[in-house]
Amino acid sequence: MAVQPHAYQQDGAPKLSVVIVLGAQRARVQRIIDLIYAQTVVADLELILVDVGKGTEPQLQAHCPTQYFRKAATTTWGEARSAGVRVARAPVVALLEDHCFPGPGWAEALLKVHEESWDAICYAFKNPNPETYASRAGFMAELGIWAHPVVQGPMRDMPGNNMSYKKAALLRLEPELDEALNTDFAVQSFILQQGGTMGIAAEAYAAHQNYDSLRLLFQANYVSCRLVGAERVRMGAWSLPKRFLFAAFAPLGAPLIKFKRLLLSMKGRPTLWGPFVKALPVTIPLYCWAAFGEAQGYLQGRGSAEEEVRSYCLTINRLPRTQPAGSNAAITG
Repeated sequence: MAVQPHAYQQDGAPKLSVVIVLGAQRARVQRIIDLIYAQTVVADLELILVDVGKGTEPQLQAHCPTQYFRKAATTTWGEARSAGVRVARAPVVALLEDHCFPGPGWAEALLKVHEESWDAICYAFKNPNPETYASRAGFMAELGIWAHPVVQGPMRDMPGNNMSYKKAALLRLEPELDEALNTDFAVQSFILQQGGTMGIAAEAYAAHQNYDSLRLLFQANYVSCRLVGAERVRMGAWSLPKRFLFAAFAPLGAPLIKFKRLLLSMKGRPTLWGPFVKALPVTIPLYCWAAFGEAQGYLQGRGSAEEEVRSYCLTINRLPRTQPAGSNAAITG
């Protein structure tokens, strides 16, 4: 059921719809909802909450239109996200995980960039829980390419899960939008194939909470890359010989490609060289391990990866200590 706070009055349609899939971590989810309500351009926003977890309903505010839906616990990651996309009223849709905390000017910066003809725009990420080496290294390995500071402009390589798109670009994927949104790789590949454009909003800061456990970091990357491999096979209707060829190449080629992209992204960002070097003992084996997951996806399909990806996206289980409930320090600092 959709919930629209009765006290809200709005002139015209929203410019940006923010879609969040809710799991069991209610305190963390409420924190992100409150950060959306505190955006500098909240009058231009619409919040869409797709609840696949258990627990009390979030506290909603009346000054921003909010749609709230409960979905079955078996709803896939892609089905939950696409449900939010389809009901969005704005021409731009921003997707956020429930552990990605937007800064106060995040939406304003995003809308400014989306005034241009981009089909997809990603955010500039910060780390709100840098207390452990696992978190710092995982952040650099997974999000270093898009870590603040970045240079605004076009990009071909994009992150997953935390992205913004023109709604029209997403709807062109129908009737396969449910499957495509299981991994943003499928969406972004489609956009590029159609001649679309993608870039990064350098001032759209979001603080992405990271795993404090290397075990979880490696497991999550393995299943995510398995899903990517399976999705490439599905999208391209690959023959069996091609699947075997890419599976054989992936363990060697994929880590080299990912590392080269990360290394090249360090150009002109001297403050990130130290974290980059310190993360190498994790980055290199993580890329190699994830490549075996990609190879498994080529050979054996998604298996249980779809359910596992959904679980990992929703199970980072606490608010980061450096991002207490009343502070934006980790986002704006």
